Amino acid sequence: MINLCFSTALLCRKWSLTSRSSSSLWWKHDCVCKLLPAPQQRRNANVSTARRGTRRGHRPSKLRIGMADKDVPFSTSSAVNPPRPRVCILGGGFGGLYTALRLSQLPWGRELKRYDAVPRFSADVNAKQVSREERLVSGTSSEQTSARRRPSERHVRPELLLVDSRERFVFMPLLYELVTGEMGLWEVAPPYTELLSDTEVAFRQARVQHIDLDKRQITIRDVASTNTQDAVDDDQVISYDRLVIALGSEDTRDLVHGAREHALGFRSVEDAIRLRERIRLLETSSQPTIRIVVVGGGYSGVELACNLSDRLGSRAQIQILERGTEIMPNSTPYNRAQASRALRVRNIAFVPETSVVSVGSNALRLAHLERAADKAAPPTETTLDQVDLVLWTAGTRVNEVLREALRSEQTIERNERSQLFTDRFLRLPTHPEVTVIGDAAQIREPLRTVPVAGSSKATNRGMTAQLALQEADYAAWNVWASLTGRDPLAFQYVHLGEMVTLGRDDGSVQLLGLVNLSGPIAHQLRRMAYIARMPTDAHRLRVGASYVAQPLLRMLEGVIHVTSDLLDVLGQGRRTRTPGCPLAMYDTEMQRATSRPSSSDRPS
Repeated sequence: MINLCFSTALLCRKWSLTSRSSSSLWWKHDCVCKLLPAPQQRRNANVSTARRGTRRGHRPSKLRIGMADKDVPFSTSSAVNPPRPRVCILGGGFGGLYTALRLSQLPWGRELKRYDAVPRFSADVNAKQVSREERLVSGTSSEQTSARRRPSERHVRPELLLVDSRERFVFMPLLYELVTGEMGLWEVAPPYTELLSDTEVAFRQARVQHIDLDKRQITIRDVASTNTQDAVDDDQVISYDRLVIALGSEDTRDLVHGAREHALGFRSVEDAIRLRERIRLLETSSQPTIRIVVVGGGYSGVELACNLSDRLGSRAQIQILERGTEIMPNSTPYNRAQASRALRVRNIAFVPETSVVSVGSNALRLAHLERAADKAAPPTETTLDQVDLVLWTAGTRVNEVLREALRSEQTIERNERSQLFTDRFLRLPTHPEVTVIGDAAQIREPLRTVPVAGSSKATNRGMTAQLALQEADYAAWNVWASLTGRDPLAFQYVHLGEMVTLGRDDGSVQLLGLVNLSGPIAHQLRRMAYIARMPTDAHRLRVGASYVAQPLLRMLEGVIHVTSDLLDVLGQGRRTRTPGCPLAMYDTEMQRATSRPSSSDRPS
């Protein structure tokens, strides 16, 4: 509801700028100015002067609107206004980017005053569950409670800074379509500057070097100067009032000898482009069989194997290696059964209880776990030769940047996977101003899961985009609540279902535990659901228009092809054209030109 009201106000402001001759222009602008931050209100002071002149019967010669707050550097602050707090968001994945977008949409300053005039959901059961002790720990003390009675203009819009080492945001669930050519790079991986162009979020392409939780400072280094000799001199220290850590995870190729050099990962745009180029070279080769080994039988391994099989056709010979006993162990029984069906139809071999010891240029050293009677026998090692391509999708771990940046922090508790323990408000217990979400977080307290379809069984969440998207909403709200003196919300996970792609025109979808779909309908439903979850409205509209236009373009290409064939057929019957027709005259000239003997045929 907040997003709808704010978007409507912005649309009214844009419409008012185009209707300058209307007498209601100034009234509309005054209403919108009450929703704008204080700096922009001062820059638009000339508009108020023009409004007074219009009321006296004098129309202004030119209407000038000041530039938006996004043009002001994030490090600047005014001496007249109170200092703006700074919120730093580390990581531009699903958790970090969507948290930044939600924070830019929440009300601040005068917007917050209008928001306070509307009855809020203060009677929410989740909000009432916060006890007095939890409020003291979370920072909602008596001082912040008294701050609610003060004018809300003091809660100025904070400076939002998003830091990521990559240039583009990667919509991971659609990365398979980039490899198969079904979607373009601009659809799957739009640049951050494009997504944040209409927001007040500042983007910095840099790598996090160190995080000092006691001093509330982060040290970053620009990506351009990472490989220079004097890169340490280029480090920049940035202070923060609130910190959101969403650095994500990385693959585990470094844990196996030769995997980093000879195996391809599948977690970034560079990996997808590199894989697409390798597939193109294999397609153009003369070898009859293309042998591909996928390490890891989870979601990514199965989806990638099915899509590559559809692209390569009968030439592909694909094997999936899994350390466990079943395929997609974290999936639902229905999706697991559909995945087994898809592998069987495409002749993709699934090899369970197998781990990789080492990876060579065209061979793998494998360890098979053999079970004898009631106890497990020692694993036997074999060699798999003549492998054209090795894809690594097995296992993830916390991002190296996060491991190195918090190496000196001894008070931070971690689990066996190096994930940071948080409370149910997604914050570090020892540092309430720090929020950790995504793959790097592990909630220590019992997490309340909203039951779906009458099932009270806890759902295995795992490291999924669905979890990161839901945590982003709570993280943005709790950061906003801590800066405006409101109660935080404890995170509640709602399992909406699973959507899996099983090839170019095949998929499996289970929604809310009630709806089970497979085949082309599930594939199209999955695509539309992900388009609806794109970061911004502008990008969502562009991708949706491209998705709708693709069948029309294919139909138009067919019509053009048929029309060209028809014209070729009509062109062959030139003798039937009416005399005097320009085409008939052209045909006559062409016949004369072709009937003339060439210079080599003439007698000397």
